[in-house]
Amino acid sequence: MGNYLNILDNKPAIDETLSNGLHLLIKEDRSASLCSVQFLVKSGSIHEENWLGSGISHFLEHMLFKGTKKRECTAISKEIETLGGTVNAYTTFDRTVYYINGPSEALLAFTDILRDMIFHATIPDSAFDSERDVIFREINMLKDDPDQELSQTCFETIFRHHPYQLPIIGHKDLFSKIRRSDLWDFYKKHYIPNNMILSIVTDKIETEHLSYLKESLAVYPMGFSPRYPIESEPIQTVRRKVQIRKQVQTTRGIIGYRIPNMRSIENPSLQILGLILGKGEQGILNQEMRKVQKKVTEIDCSIWNSGSEGVAFISYTADHEDVNEIEGSIENLWHDLEKRRFSKMILDRAKRQLTVAVVNSYKTFSGQAGQIALNQYWHGTQEGVKKFFQEIGKVDEAKVKSALQRYFINGKGNFVSLIPKNNAAKELALVTKNLPHCNPTEHQLSNGIKVVLLEKKGLPKLNIKANFFAGAILEAPTKRGLSSLMTHLLCFDAGGNNADEVSNKIESVGGVFSEFTGNHTYGLVSEVLNEDWEIAIDLMSSGIIYPQFQKTTYELEKKGHLAQIKEEDDDIFYYGLKRVRKNFFGNHPLSSNPDGDSETVSNISLLDCKNHWNNIICGENLVISATGDFNSKDILTKLEERFSNLKVGKSVKQEYPLAVLRNSENKTYSMNREQTVYFLSFSDVGLLNENNYLGIVLHQILNGMSSHLFESIREEKGLAYYLGSMRTIGLDCGMFTFYAGTNRKNLEAVRMEFSREIDRIRSGKLSNNELIGALKQLDVIRRNKAHSIAFQSTEMGSNLLHGLATEHWKVVDKKIQETSIKELTDFVQEHWQGEGVSLVCGDT
Repeated sequence: MGNYLNILDNKPAIDETLSNGLHLLIKEDRSASLCSVQFLVKSGSIHEENWLGSGISHFLEHMLFKGTKKRECTAISKEIETLGGTVNAYTTFDRTVYYINGPSEALLAFTDILRDMIFHATIPDSAFDSERDVIFREINMLKDDPDQELSQTCFETIFRHHPYQLPIIGHKDLFSKIRRSDLWDFYKKHYIPNNMILSIVTDKIETEHLSYLKESLAVYPMGFSPRYPIESEPIQTVRRKVQIRKQVQTTRGIIGYRIPNMRSIENPSLQILGLILGKGEQGILNQEMRKVQKKVTEIDCSIWNSGSEGVAFISYTADHEDVNEIEGSIENLWHDLEKRRFSKMILDRAKRQLTVAVVNSYKTFSGQAGQIALNQYWHGTQEGVKKFFQEIGKVDEAKVKSALQRYFINGKGNFVSLIPKNNAAKELALVTKNLPHCNPTEHQLSNGIKVVLLEKKGLPKLNIKANFFAGAILEAPTKRGLSSLMTHLLCFDAGGNNADEVSNKIESVGGVFSEFTGNHTYGLVSEVLNEDWEIAIDLMSSGIIYPQFQKTTYELEKKGHLAQIKEEDDDIFYYGLKRVRKNFFGNHPLSSNPDGDSETVSNISLLDCKNHWNNIICGENLVISATGDFNSKDILTKLEERFSNLKVGKSVKQEYPLAVLRNSENKTYSMNREQTVYFLSFSDVGLLNENNYLGIVLHQILNGMSSHLFESIREEKGLAYYLGSMRTIGLDCGMFTFYAGTNRKNLEAVRMEFSREIDRIRSGKLSNNELIGALKQLDVIRRNKAHSIAFQSTEMGSNLLHGLATEHWKVVDKKIQETSIKELTDFVQEHWQGEGVSLVCGDT
């Protein structure tokens, strides 16, 4: 474990409390020219005192982005983006955190912006009502999410006195009572320097920069430290049970057991017990409840704890309604485990998983900044993590058994379930029968635009997409990424609206308006509540037909585009994956990532974007797809009105050139990283190939923690930290890639395991259980996706754009469920020829 703890030896260079009580932490990391600046305010939803349960902490977090004494609302994000940074914030039960990540040369600027937001917010009246409406919508949307409802009910069941019972976002009735003056009073009381931690991780902190930081922060006077009278939760004396019947298709359940907080000496034992019970395919719950007893479709254990309380959650889904039987079987399992042995191998595996999880939280600059701030907040020192690791090493079978007996076998569990209504199927059939449009309907506007609509009553939302054919095949090799950048610009200055007005329009209704990019399909997407459908169409049509291509917006977004590419290149996995595509596809258009690379995007001019838009945006190259709760006639009338000025044009589709794919090649790219990533690629079929479904099934068999490959490499032999497979799909060809995150020492062993697995599949030795399991998983995936209006809109638009039937997925689903092992074997023998194209990236 020692090698993995080196990162923890790199303590903050600065760890001190300023004269006004603000705690300053600065850590240096020379691995990249990046920085992360984070203000942690020790105030969350449990600290709302008279406003407990209102969500005032979360509301205040939103309002701090609405401007300061010297920066207007939009100036904050503009300034940060201009400097190459990204800003965000979040509110939890116990804290609110604001952070900016970006280049290290902008460290002082980022700190000044956050300092201005934190200490000089104006909380303007002009933004109060609109932001409150956004959160109202968010509250309403959460109520429609069955998983959120189940989780909230579980917290309410476990905690009858502690404010953890209350939702962070607040109850609607209480939230509606907040006034601007209440927010202001709460802000002035809680946002004081002695209630904050500022954590910074950067490549190097200069002496003069440190002096400036301290001087600029010390000017804020210490305030009266808020004391939060948080009611403790009494000892639970009986088991509690809540069952909710709702019109859902899948049974969901959670069993919650109260455990100590994160400072408890028992915490390491509980964390390890949780991993033994629930982590991965080898987790005891998965083995017993899913594989042996077959009573659930998914099950997991997670340990959640904070500064004052904790809960062990057993979460499951099932395809039947007998939750009493499931809960009884789980309770019986605890007693059975009392008599079993937890072997050294099981304990060591859990300890390793826990170690990796903690170390992974330090991988990024942002992760490090967040962790050192939390260490200070929870433990008052950076030594808490090291002590935690020391305690992990001391955990043995007796301690794990003790945790099991004390917290799981005490008759005081909390059983919460969400069960389909008994008459749900009848109700659904009745509603469907009465709907005028329960299946997709195809239409065509006067200028050739194809439209496909699916009315889906229930969730009051609309997802609408404008899909067009674009990508590398229509780009010069020296300007790859042009389609992506051009499409991105369509989301900004358009029609009579500038970029700020566009964003204000969509954000004011709590909606989404953005671009999407793929290998050959690009476009715009908007998702809003159904009452805002006209706003969605107005913004989309303006972006498609009347883009302004302002120079300032182009320069800003191009800079951000390049920054994102560079950020991805700092990630060993994504860097390696880009090299894989290049090596595998050679001069074929699929060799390029849809976003391009730094060199090609740097070559793209504003005129290139204008010309590209002019060449590809026309009625014959556009499909509009929409799913949700709407009236088709109204939508079509509006689309005809708004898109009538778009030229008819002609199709821009081109045949992809024939790919000359290699079947044997080895490449190595050295990077200064602790890990090594191994990729192995073979040819695959394209989207339009009738056998594409076989690639889908193979991917499911080979991917995930239940795969033979994962069990062998990760669970049994511990040769890799992560592994799996992925597909890169074009229209006529593709690439099937195996990958594993390992280290130099285990690289050859991983190669051998991949080779054995591929030979096993080629020789037709896939088992019926593997195939049946994959088909079941794919069936569940499809059921879940069927609930997503975004997914259905995407599938319909893509299918129609590429000349497939609108509901082509039904044909694919049927073929998938009829797949045989012989078909898979024949497919692999045809396409996985030779030794494959391998690439090694990292510590070599």
